[in-house]
Amino acid sequence: MSAEIDRLRHALASMYTCADAAERNSADKFLQVEFLYSQECWDLSIALLKLPTATSYEHLFCARALHVRLRCSVSKAERKQVQFLSILFVLTSSLPYTTARWSHEPSGRTILTQICSAVAVLVCKMESWETKMVVKDLALSFAAANMAMLETIRVLPVSLVI
Repeated sequence: MSAEIDRLRHALASMYTCADAAERNSADKFLQVEFLYSQECWDLSIALLKLPTATSYEHLFCARALHVRLRCSVSKAERKQVQFLSILFVLTSSLPYTTARWSHEPSGRTILTQICSAVAVLVCKMESWETKMVVKDLALSFAAANMAMLETIRVLPVSLVI
């Protein structure tokens, strides 16, 4: 997986920091066409979100990629529920760290919003989660990250919060 993460990080660096338009276009094509809709998108995005040396633009891209993939994954098939639970665990467990790490950066709020939006999408896809328990369960998960909890509630559908 290390080679794949390196390739993803190189493409992201090219996309966000390279002055050469051709290289940026090539990176954009890879990220939007090849990576975003690949099976590896899930695992690599999660791995990069967990990586302590990841940059803010890497975290932002991966959080957004998960959010987009989750929104596109409309199936609530039972086999997906296990995958959704795994992703939910990773996202909620990374929020206290992410909040603390990026709270003083200009892009920090955007990263937090993307991760919380992905959590909100997951909540909507979890058939086994009782509607009345969503906010209570999330509050327990986010005990150490008040900002993350507030942001997640902000992006949750109103029907789940009321």
